[in-house]
Amino acid sequence: MLLIRFISITDNIDMSNAQGVLFASLLYSFAAYERNLIVERTHAGIAAARARGKVLGRRRKRNDTAIFELREKGLSCHAIAKQLQLAPSTISRAVRQRVVQKGVLAAGTKS
Repeated sequence: MLLIRFISITDNIDMSNAQGVLFASLLYSFAAYERNLIVERTHAGIAAARARGKVLGRRRKRNDTAIFELREKGLSCHAIAKQLQLAPSTISRAVRQRVVQKGVLAAGTKS
């Protein structure tokens, strides 16, 4: 077992005795309390913003209609990505998601 003693000479805090341990526990408790207050205020602020109709989060750069219009014209994923200034993986992900959606819709309509 590793024993470490902390003694602050300038603040007169000795963590090797009961008073020092109590002091450290109090500091920890106040820090945890303050952190919980910050979390509660953050959640309340987000809930209030949503109640006002504010849309939170990052704006989407991906425009699916533009992607599929260019795809129907026969452009490759890399060419579409270059034209729309997006990553090729973003384009291929949109195409894959569209295929899965159409597959699910088609499977749902067959039965």
